[in-house]
Amino acid sequence: MPISPSGPTSLQDIADACGLSVSSVSRALSLSAERCPLNPATRARIRETAAAMGYRANAHARALRRGRAQTAGLLFDARRPALGSVYHQLMITLNDTLRQAEYQLLFVPFVEGETTADLLADQLAGGRVDGCIALQELSDPTARALADLNLPAVLINGENPHVSAQLNPDDEAGAYAATRYLLDEGHRRIAFLADVH
Repeated sequence: MPISPSGPTSLQDIADACGLSVSSVSRALSLSAERCPLNPATRARIRETAAAMGYRANAHARALRRGRAQTAGLLFDARRPALGSVYHQLMITLNDTLRQAEYQLLFVPFVEGETTADLLADQLAGGRVDGCIALQELSDPTARALADLNLPAVLINGENPHVSAQLNPDDEAGAYAATRYLLDEGHRRIAFLADVH
């Protein structure tokens, strides 16, 4: 990316190059073609100039303007991070989905039973994240700490009365469907492999 004497390409640099105001450049780069009040040719010229100058939007400035961190926290027990088996694919899907919505995923390790509510609050409060996701059971103190922060939280594959949004697969129905399929295929000697930590 081309670097100006004062750092990365700014909106002012693009405005100077186009002979337009910073507000016009900002509108052209941040609004869709349908919502932008500028002449379509002017908008296109600004966007082409920005691309040629290597402009990259400042994610922190955009987050401040929107009043959101554009970040979701992923809670995991640091003693046994859920990085294997099905959780690996789940995290890839979470990351891809968040990226499409212009969010990033922040890993938030804690030690269940040892991390204090204050420490968890330090990691999540102050606008660092807009919400969080947990991939495991949470103790009542941890879940209460999340509730006290007033952050939207989703608990996946776990239950806790202090977390309002919970997503749990129907393991019994899944096991039944898998076994029924194997039996229907004529298999009678079936092994069950469990991912045990």
